[in-house]
Amino acid sequence: MHVMQLRSPWKIDRNDGSGLLRCELPDFSPSRADQVVYQRSFNRPTGLVPEQRLWLFIQEWMGLVVSLTVNGCAMDIGSTELACQVEISRYLERHNVIELRLAAVGDVQPRLVGPVELRIESVT
Repeated sequence: MHVMQLRSPWKIDRNDGSGLLRCELPDFSPSRADQVVYQRSFNRPTGLVPEQRLWLFIQEWMGLVVSLTVNGCAMDIGSTELACQVEISRYLERHNVIELRLAAVGDVQPRLVGPVELRIESVT
């Protein structure tokens, strides 16, 4: 398996009229937003062949996952409250965009607090 960390630049929209702002992960910036949207662009990994699969792995967040999309296509992550991993091979384009929408749960503010990775695995 080959792992690529999706570090900066991430963008965040706190739905407070401030628009898209740059942020670092983990994101512990103060916020009173009930919902936030994280975005990250990336190019198709070079050398990816049909015998390989590309997975998006999100290790940790706070709040509730409202939606996860890759290039506008909704990903089904089930009802997980912990890390999630989804195969995104069939949704890949030359230039790609991940969008993760999180909502507050009680007093827990929505935040992306763990690493996000692309994982390339060979089909056996």
